[in-house]
Amino acid sequence: MFLDFTELYCSIDDFTKILANNQQFQVSFSKSKRGSKAQMSLSEIMTIIVAYHSSNFKNFKAFYFYILSERRSDFPKLLSYSRFVEWMPYA
Repeated sequence: MFLDFTELYCSIDDFTKILANNQQFQVSFSKSKRGSKAQMSLSEIMTIIVAYHSSNFKNFKAFYFYILSERRSDFPKLLSYSRFVEWMPYA
């Protein structure tokens, strides 16, 4: 896989900052008052989701375990697979 995660992350992070500053599109990234806050940023979660759709992987679970094993240094606060899937709808 030859995807540059740093370049993709920077583009997505810039995009989320623009959305956060735009009054018309207020992005909220909190689950509920009782649930815990995600350790990963919205930009990191979106980067993994976009990278999956740009990859040749057939399913997301296989891709996520590739990230866990081979690209862990790119995402130091990487969530477990089940926690990540739980946070995906909020991204």
